[in-house]
Amino acid sequence: MLIARPVLVAVCMAVATPILASPRGDEIFWAVGIVEAPRILKAVCEDRFPEYKEQNATAFAASPYVQVIGDDLVNKLEDGPQKIKLQQALPRMRDMQATGLRKLNTDVLERMCKGFPESLLKVLPAWP
Repeated sequence: MLIARPVLVAVCMAVATPILASPRGDEIFWAVGIVEAPRILKAVCEDRFPEYKEQNATAFAASPYVQVIGDDLVNKLEDGPQKIKLQQALPRMRDMQATGLRKLNTDVLERMCKGFPESLLKVLPAWP
């Protein structure tokens, strides 16, 4: 499998995040959700399973995800009223993703957190 399960679950949660926007705005928001999914998963893991914090921080810092922040992506891809609308929706999207992850079964979430570094490594070959 090209994308490891922890990242795949986070990505699925990202693309399921609803927003009322133009079709282009929705596309941008989906992209933001996808690139921020590992950052959000990492944060949830740090809260719930601090024993994996160091390994996950190291893996994340070495990944291309560390270079992309949703706000920057919105700023580069959109302007005008749509940009403002997307920027205002970002905190809600992040909260929804984090809430969804926190609602997962504890064993499932722990496996995701423990496997976070490996899942990032499996995604890297697909990174453009």
